[in-house]
Amino acid sequence: MLKILSGKDNLDPNQFFQRSDTTHLRGHSCKLSVNRCRLQLRQNFFSQRVIKDWNKLPQDVVDQCTSVNSFKNRLDTHWKNTGYGH
Repeated sequence: MLKILSGKDNLDPNQFFQRSDTTHLRGHSCKLSVNRCRLQLRQNFFSQRVIKDWNKLPQDVVDQCTSVNSFKNRLDTHWKNTGYGH
């Protein structure tokens, strides 16, 4: 997600995701909006499955990441502190 949204991959993020207009509410500044899916198949696409989890991340994990490795380290720390996967 971070690589697609930050332009580190050769993919256009606008083809997969739409930035949310409600970034002032909670969370981080890179929130994405969830598009409604007409077909069940579309709900299983990567670009639809990850939005909910991405939007739940706190601001200190997503913002100010200078590299993918720094993002991974912050994400691992966040998951360790919240007990994710246990």
